[in-house]
Formats: sequence, C-alpha cells, structure tokens
Amino acid sequence: MKIPYWQIIFLATMIIILLPAFSTASLIVQTHTNTYQTTHYVGGYGPGNYSTIQSAINNASPGDAIYVYDNQAPYQENLFIDKPLTLYGQNKYTTIIDGTNNNNTITITANNVTITQFTICNGSGGHRILNWYQAGIRIIANNTKIHQNIIKDNRLGIFIKESRQLIIRDNIFLNDCIVLSPYDKDMGYTPFEASYYHHIIENNTVNGKPLYYQFNLHNTIIPNTVGQILLVSSTNTTIQHCDFQEADFAIILINARDCTIHHNTLTNGTAGMLWMLYSSNNQLYNNTLTQNLEGICLDCSSTDNTLSHNTLVNNSICNIMIESRSHRNTINHNSFRGTPRAHSYLSNSFQNKYYQNYWEDHHTTLPKVITGELLLPLLQGYRLPWYAIDWFPKTSLK
Repeated sequence: MKIPYWQIIFLATMIIILLPAFSTASLIVQTHTNTYQTTHYVGGYGPGNYSTIQSAINNASPGDAIYVYDNQAPYQENLFIDKPLTLYGQNKYTTIIDGTNNNNTITITANNVTITQFTICNGSGGHRILNWYQAGIRIIANNTKIHQNIIKDNRLGIFIKESRQLIIRDNIFLNDCIVLSPYDKDMGYTPFEASYYHHIIENNTVNGKPLYYQFNLHNTIIPNTVGQILLVSSTNTTIQHCDFQEADFAIILINARDCTIHHNTLTNGTAGMLWMLYSSNNQLYNNTLTQNLEGICLDCSSTDNTLSHNTLVNNSICNIMIESRSHRNTINHNSFRGTPRAHSYLSNSFQNKYYQNYWEDHHTTLPKVITGELLLPLLQGYRLPWYAIDWFPKTSLK
C-alpha cells in the first residue's frame, strides 16, 4: 500500500525533532553513571544505613559519597580516611563528630577527599607537649577540600603536613586555627618546598575574626581585626596592633623576609605560639605573649631576625625557642617572666646573640647562661649540651 506523502513528511519531521532529545537523554544517563558512585548513609532510619561513619568509610569504594544524618550525633569516633571519598553532614550545627580527646578526630591520608557540613571537635589526646600536633582534622594528602564546617575545641583545628593543592574555605574555627607544618612527631629540619604551603584558604573565621592567609604578599600592612595570620613567601609586610585570644598558632610566617611584627598580643594559645619557619631578617618588637605552648619559635633556618622589647610570660615549654639551624638571631631587651620549663632554649642553632634581657629567675648582674643542645643523629640522636650567654642581663624591668 502506498504511504501518503503527508505521512512521510510528518514522520521525517518527528524524527528530526526527537533524535536530539534521545541523544541528550543517553548522554545524561552516561554522565550520571560516570560522575556519581554509590552514596552510603549513616544514621537516619533507612534499611541498611550504617551506625558509625568509620564503618561506612571501610565499606565504601574510591569515589563514593557518605551522607551522615544528625539524629545519632554526636558520633564519637576517630575517623581514618585512606581512599578518595566525599563526606556530607546533614547540618554543620547538629552533625557532630567528637574525637573524645582520644586522637585526631579525622585523619586524611588519601588524595581527593572532601569534608563538608560537620561540627568537628575534641581532637587531641596524650601529652599536650609531646602530641602538640593532634587536631580536629589532620591532612597528609593532596587535593583535599574542607568547606562549610565548624571546627572547635581541638588541640589544633586543622594540621597540614606535606600536602598540596588544598581548598579550605567557609569554615568557622572556635578556639582553633590552621597549622601549616614541615613536621610533627618527626621533629627536625626539612628543606622548604613552596608547594606544601600554597593553597586556597579563604572566607574562614577564627573566633569570629577573619583568618588571614596570603602567599606572595609584599609591601602590605595587615588589618588588625584578624583572628589568625598565615604568611607564606612574603616580604616587607607589617603585622601590628592585633589581639589574638585562644588562637593556637596565631601568627605563622613561612619563608618570610623583611617583615615587621610589633605591638601584638597573643594569649592563651594553649597549643601554639608565634612561629617562624625559613624566615629571615624580620623584626619582632613590643609584642606580648602569655600562656601559650611556646612564646616565639624560630625554626627551620630562620636566621638574622631581631627580637627586642617583647614581654613573654608563662609560655609552657619556653618563652623563646630557637631550633633547627636558626642562626645569627639577636635577642635583646626582652622580658622573660613566669615559670616555663626554660625562658629560652637552643637546639642545633648557633651564633645567636643575647644581651640586656630581663630574666625573672636571674637576680644578679653576672652573665646569664642560656642552655640548649646539639643533636648528633649519626650517634643515634645523642644530645650534646650547648650554651649561649647574655653577658649583660638586666636585673629589673626598668
């Protein structure tokens, strides 16, 4: 039977109209299959949901997502993430992961992990000095994303070691902060590697104030309304008149040159300090540091810096630590008070000059001996006593 001409025209038109739609639908299905893996559920009321986050992590495959309901929070766990995963909380205010002060709350050792919409707290444990590096989130991995979380009341907020291309944004830190470190328990000198410190860190707050992170900042005065300062590979930058409360490592300078830090107050950073790494020719004066883990630490070849007219009181380990090849620094006219383990201590650092400092435990015009050590790794870490001398110490605060 002959098909009418108008039917042929109608069928051809419908094929032209519908063919792209079928192709697009096929493409959408394929894209969905390739992009999204299995989602595992923790808490809630669905059949087969997990009761702990770690059990979901253990049973997930690389690339999977884990969605955590808040009805069983707080989740008292110390999570270990060793595969690429995305963890979503139902609500960052109510989906709580509590490390119970037993270790890091979350440890990330795999690349391409995302953590979002959680409260992360109580990451610590053990000796406060020996385990200073324990944190709410510990990262030793690349391409990690931490965003829209509340991170609070940990020994440290986020501890980062030898990690590249991190994105940390839109987080709220309470009594916590971010620490970029070249070491943890394996304390010692490691060469500077810029990629370990170059990240996207933005729109975070520490105790209600902006967390200030900059890479390659030059010729700038930093606002005095910030809650923490992280400066990397920066020069001729001024930090002045800031007040840091319970911010742990309130100021960290990494590979910084010719910067000035003056008239700042750092108080109650119970796990922190003012930390300088690979930084030289900086001026620190008229700062007050009280009740931190350490007051000021010059570390990892921080050389030729001048510390003068600073007041350091009751910082737990010591008021000023100089270590790991940090040579030729000048420490003068400072006030060392309180009862730390040592007012100042030296480790593998030479030609540091002390003069006319006030030492609360030294009540004579005779020279003040500053103790230290020389580590001999070839002799299985044997420690040889080392000393520096303040030849003309002050006997009063006047």
